[in-house]
Amino acid sequence: MDLHYAVIGEVTEGNRLKYYMNGELEADVPASDLVLGGGAPVYDREYKEPAYFNELKKFSIDSIAEPERLDEVAMAFY
Repeated sequence: MDLHYAVIGEVTEGNRLKYYMNGELEADVPASDLVLGGGAPVYDREYKEPAYFNELKKFSIDSIAEPERLDEVAMAFY
């Protein structure tokens, strides 16, 4: 499918993350320090729900009538 990718690491034994640059070990960190509850910072940021969310919540798929001829609907996009 012509998807681009890059290898950014590999899974190894143990519970530490090792960061290398140009083949040299730059950091060796316990994995638990990088997850919530293990020492990673937790930020409680203020947020406000956008007004258009209320409009989206009003929509119900049940309000849309099902077409009698689904084959015609499919062919309309062909």
